[in-house]
Amino acid sequence: MNINELHDVKLNSMTFAWQEGEVTLLCESSEAFEIRATGVRSLSVERFLSWGPAATIYESELDLTYALGPKLSLVMQTGDPIRIIAEEFQVKVLER
Repeated sequence: MNINELHDVKLNSMTFAWQEGEVTLLCESSEAFEIRATGVRSLSVERFLSWGPAATIYESELDLTYALGPKLSLVMQTGDPIRIIAEEFQVKVLER
C-alpha cells in the first residue's frame, strides 16, 4: 500500500495513544490495513463536513522533507484535513 495513493480508501477509525505518542489509522480498500505513526509530535484533525458526509480519503501526501519531521497530510472526501507529524510512519496489512 502506497501511503501517497490513498484516494477512495475508507478511514474506519483513528486512535491516539497519548502516553505512547502513537496514532493508528485503521483503513480499508481491497484489503484492511493500518497506518501507524510513532513518536508523534503533532496531530491536527478537523471534522466540519463542509463537502458533506463521507468516510473516504480524497488525497494523501507523506512529506519526508518537512522541517519538523515526516508529515502525513490527508484530506477527507468531506474536505476536512488531518495532519500528523511523527518520527516514523509504517503501513501494515491486516488479516481479515
